[in-house]
Amino acid sequence: MPSRRATRLLLILAIGLLALVLRDAAVRRLPIDFDEPVYFRAGQAFAAAARAGDLARFTSADTAPEHPALVKLLYAAVFLRYPPAPPLPDDPDAAVPPQIFDMGLAARRASQLFGVLNVLLVAAVSPVAGLLLAVQSYTVKYTAQVYLEALPMFTATVCVLAYGRASRKDRQEREGRKEDSSWRSSRSWREVFFWLVSAVALGLTAAGKYVYAVAGLAVAADAVWTAAAERRPRLLLALAGWGALALAVFVTANPNLWPDPPGRLIDSLAFHAAYSQSAHVAQSGYPWYQPFVWLVD
Repeated sequence: MPSRRATRLLLILAIGLLALVLRDAAVRRLPIDFDEPVYFRAGQAFAAAARAGDLARFTSADTAPEHPALVKLLYAAVFLRYPPAPPLPDDPDAAVPPQIFDMGLAARRASQLFGVLNVLLVAAVSPVAGLLLAVQSYTVKYTAQVYLEALPMFTATVCVLAYGRASRKDRQEREGRKEDSSWRSSRSWREVFFWLVSAVALGLTAAGKYVYAVAGLAVAADAVWTAAAERRPRLLLALAGWGALALAVFVTANPNLWPDPPGRLIDSLAFHAAYSQSAHVAQSGYPWYQPFVWLVD
């Protein structure tokens, strides 16, 4: 009979395999979606700037600066394996040249990779949650296309889980054993390590897509609550350092911001407020709160 640990490992791998199969089918079968050409072109622009070795061009290459750059840099890394090519057609019914098709498929597989890794990570914590994530159709779709979702979804999960390990109560305290100095030192270094992992993951999350950085708000809220409930003011210092590192990683992983971080960040965020008032949105005839209507309908 296999051990309990071996059974759990096999279950996690089975869930990961299911996630892989579903996303692979989506990668191969889904037609070109609405925004895929947008991020495809952005990846091509970064790849062209990288080939030219022009830093000034690289920091201004993004053709979709309303979103941060990290995932588009991932696609650029994929595209560097191919010679320069024309952009992906906006028309989903247009004929796609073979090289463009291969590049699009490779970019989709990059998304697929992080989508499957996210499922495995969640399944390692809770197989039931991992199974639900593996088969959830929205997640399957958006982690199998040239979109921005898969990488920041994965790093947001890493951010939260690493924080959970950093803030977990001491094992000796839970087991009622006496704590010695060597254990305290080991525990301290583990806590620092997981705080660092969580902060780096949050910075990468924000550099992938802003909205996924809401994971950081959950971490901050829990840390503040714990600091107040357990009277641990040093936890607030750890949280401040965590936030500062996350911000530094965000800027470092987002070359759009390098020439003028405050100005370009404001411009990027302002796009979304302006778009909500654009003619494209207005022609739908819906009020601003329509998404909430759909949610409760």
